[in-house]
Amino acid sequence: MRARTLAALAAATLLFTGCGSTEPTGDAQQPAADKAATLTVTDPWVKATKEGEMTGAFGKFTNDGDTDVTIVKATSPASPMLELHEVVMADDGTMKMQPKEGGFVVPAGKSLTLEPGGLHIMFMGVAQDLNPGDEVTVTLEYSDGATQEIKALVKNFTGANEKYAGKDKKAMH
Repeated sequence: MRARTLAALAAATLLFTGCGSTEPTGDAQQPAADKAATLTVTDPWVKATKEGEMTGAFGKFTNDGDTDVTIVKATSPASPMLELHEVVMADDGTMKMQPKEGGFVVPAGKSLTLEPGGLHIMFMGVAQDLNPGDEVTVTLEYSDGATQEIKALVKNFTGANEKYAGKDKKAMH
């Protein structure tokens, strides 16, 4: 009887231990507990586009920690080059995209939203068509060297009327 009880406890321990994971569930994606970053990413998505074109990644980043977190870099197998971008008003009164100096700062206890027409992660010359329903992996790097991998859903989006011109980076600035 005692052997059966111990075996049942061992099996239950393995079962519940096997259910634990640092992988994200649902819409919120968090870094592993051993990383310095304390961001939760909600509804990450990428605008659908064709191979060789440019596109953007968006989502809501929430910092549940007690110190600011700065995203300094992003990489993805979907594109050979990603930049952290902002949209600003140019001297002539038009809006233009440009790299965001210093990265994206998510203040302690607050959220930062990346959205079309504002802050975004720019994909330059995507490696293949990104079709609605596809999933894109993006690895974020923080100022402390920690990284976080997120999965972003590819969606159609016609709002904001942003134009990402081919491989010619100058066309978007």
